[in-house]
Amino acid sequence: MIILDTDVVSELLRVRPDPRVRAWTEAQPSASLFTSAVTSAELRFGLAVLPHGQRRQTLEIVISASYGTFTHAIKGNVDILIALVMHTGAVIGAQIGVVATQYFAGPKIRLAFVPLPLIGAAIVIYTLVTGHKL
Repeated sequence: MIILDTDVVSELLRVRPDPRVRAWTEAQPSASLFTSAVTSAELRFGLAVLPHGQRRQTLEIVISASYGTFTHAIKGNVDILIALVMHTGAVIGAQIGVVATQYFAGPKIRLAFVPLPLIGAAIVIYTLVTGHKL
């Protein structure tokens, strides 16, 4: 069992991680790599001390999503490439939400997003009734 230090996890979350850290991590059996609650707390503390703003919000989303994905990927429970695409979409969606909240406040933002599940439901119903896919 290898418990990864916060520095290692943090390095692996960088856009261009150090090749030595990446190579060492990839050389280890994935079932032997673990993180701890302390690592999670340290990553969240690092985010908490950043000044408020778009960068902090983006990092909070990326760190939260990456930590969970990383721990599941190590255990072989997650296809890392599909998860990467999904997390990228989530970050883009979150940024759209951040911009939208500048124009809509409180309940108005919820009303602005009401059509989305309704559109999704309409597409599913259309597909089931007609058999045609959109």
